[in-house]
Amino acid sequence: MSSDNPPPYANPNRSSAASDTKYGFDSTAYTVDNTGPSIYPSAHDYVPPGVEPVSRDARLPAPSAPQMDSSVAQQQQQQQQQQQQQQCAQPQQLVGQTNVYYTRPGVPVQVPTATGGMMIIGGGSVNFHIYRDGWVSRDCRILTADKKSVAYHIDYPYSFFGSWHVNMRRGSSHGPTVFLITKSAMGWDFTIQDPVNPALSTKLTRSGGGVLGKRKHSFKGFDGKNYAWKGHGLGGDLKCVCYPTKTIIAFYHRTKHSWSKEGRLEILPNGHHLLDLVVATGFAVEEWERQNR
Repeated sequence: MSSDNPPPYANPNRSSAASDTKYGFDSTAYTVDNTGPSIYPSAHDYVPPGVEPVSRDARLPAPSAPQMDSSVAQQQQQQQQQQQQQQCAQPQQLVGQTNVYYTRPGVPVQVPTATGGMMIIGGGSVNFHIYRDGWVSRDCRILTADKKSVAYHIDYPYSFFGSWHVNMRRGSSHGPTVFLITKSAMGWDFTIQDPVNPALSTKLTRSGGGVLGKRKHSFKGFDGKNYAWKGHGLGGDLKCVCYPTKTIIAFYHRTKHSWSKEGRLEILPNGHHLLDLVVATGFAVEEWERQNR
């Protein structure tokens, strides 16, 4: 084609593109129609190379989460707190242990007894009353604060030469054994052991002589801390102290002028987690001192 006779579509002053078709060029294929769907907000928007085009819907603000009623949120928070309190109030057990219960300080719990009842362990101090079974018997009943329910029973048979073979049972004289308390005839130390889990064992060691306020019976708790029963005052009472903080966790109040009641054991809230062990050691120390007074 000669440059002297250019085709009509090359003429910028043409009035219509209809004549372009006869030269094999359809200019309508290059027109932009905004009526059809497009991924661009506008056909005239420029998108740099290598950048993914953004759809029209993606540029809209994300829908906000529905607002929760404040009363509903408070109810859910209260329910969560109640569930946590219920979990804390359940009696916990040491790993591999079936008899020894411990509680969280300040949280009341119910511990099942051998007779099918429940022993209430309150959030404050726990009091046990210790009674001798008879004039000649060395067995003891350890009652709860109401002085009616049996929390523990001490089977203490007679033996020769001062040896001990004491069985501390839960709930009654036929209840499950909590601890075995033993002492050789020639020794001063006691061994307190759980027969179900022999790994739970501790030694109760005496030191300090017989001077009032100076006597001391030391043992290591199952929580790994060191404890000791010591003289408290001039009346023969005892206190259980945690070392090295010197925190008192229990008292043994000796009963005066009574043929059957031996005393009252008071366990403070910070000693609840060693409830059974404090009872066992407190009984052993008081009984040893009673025999040697």
